[in-house]
Amino acid sequence: MKNHLALLCVLAFGLILTGNGAAGEVQSAAPGTLTSGSYHYTLNEDGTAHLTGFEEGDTGGYALALPDQLDGHAVTGIAESAFAFCANLTRVTIPESVLGIGDYAFAGCELLADVTIPGSVISIGDYAFSGCEGLTSVTIPDSVTVIGANPFSYCSKLTEIILPAVHPALRVADGVLYSKADSRLVFCLPKRGQSEYWVEDGTDIIGESAFVSSRGLMVVAIPQSVTIIGENAFYGCEELTGMIIPSSVTAIPDGAFYGCKGLMGVTIPSSVVSIGAYAFSGCEKLKRVTIPPSVASIGDKAFMDCKGLTGVAILGGIPRIADHVFDGCGELSSVTIPDSVESIGSYAFFGCGELTRVTIPSGVLRIGDNAFENCEKLTAVRIPPSVVQIGNSAFEGCGPEFRILALEGSCAAVYAAGNGIPWGGEQP
Repeated sequence: MKNHLALLCVLAFGLILTGNGAAGEVQSAAPGTLTSGSYHYTLNEDGTAHLTGFEEGDTGGYALALPDQLDGHAVTGIAESAFAFCANLTRVTIPESVLGIGDYAFAGCELLADVTIPGSVISIGDYAFSGCEGLTSVTIPDSVTVIGANPFSYCSKLTEIILPAVHPALRVADGVLYSKADSRLVFCLPKRGQSEYWVEDGTDIIGESAFVSSRGLMVVAIPQSVTIIGENAFYGCEELTGMIIPSSVTAIPDGAFYGCKGLMGVTIPSSVVSIGAYAFSGCEKLKRVTIPPSVASIGDKAFMDCKGLTGVAILGGIPRIADHVFDGCGELSSVTIPDSVESIGSYAFFGCGELTRVTIPSGVLRIGDNAFENCEKLTAVRIPPSVVQIGNSAFEGCGPEFRILALEGSCAAVYAAGNGIPWGGEQP
């Protein structure tokens, strides 16, 4: 998840990775790496070569016909990130000797407009051509039986995937690529020209980044056959307005709906036991969320920057309010914290300027750094004697009338006195 989020940031904001050994930025070959001309490679046990990098140079746009052998060694694979961020690569022809294209192999080659994948290739790795914004059409031969997480994410001009009439492992339906082997929706073309899509019944998995930044997509209907939604599945689908998650799904993964700015409502079924980091971060129009008691964990920053979120009901089950989970939810005015919670994370409610009242359950032991900082309308918080640790600036910027309600001698009373916060023992 972290590696892909880093790539998403690079592709989305046009940053440049340096010093990572990726093609186009090669400083020196890694130990065990051989060099032939501009190519770096390693040797497999059978004596075949694996392309690991390429020194691009300072030329303008160029095409590459990759070699089928290097120093007498047949080239059978293209390694992870081997040609990633080759800024001037416009066309690449992969030789018939190659069996596999690695994860991120050509990621971030923004000018790449033409790629020839030969009939020898068996596997295409995760995000292999991610961010190749010049690609408009790709032909995948019938030799490919393994395809990773959305190999063509952020290929904003891609309008066509061409398969043979009969493909043993893949099929395209209405601009969406499916993998037959694992009943997985691999990816949706970014410009399908339709605002609605019904995932085919019988699909088991919506793959990682499957709908990433799909333009104009407002409604996606997910059938009960789907049991897994992949990380970043709907990342950046800004026009998506609503989502009903079927009861067959047990987890909402990291980044699943990250940046879905138009998402106004979501139904989380009682089958869900976990909500991942960044799952709904940046869903600016999301108004209210009810988290069922089945949910046992909510990841860091899960609802961060949901600027329109006004109310959250957590119905029980979680032991921890995660770090930054509601950070930047400026309209949040009410939140229900269940009795199961033992700790409130750092920056959990940072900047929740409309929050007027919060009840901290009697089982809470720790309140993290900056947990309620800049909750400007919060006038009082009752902190139970169970709390043994309160972090730095936990209630910084809570307004001139803010006070802590706590028992004399408790951690909260000591904290209040030490930070110049009025306190008392009465109920709020």
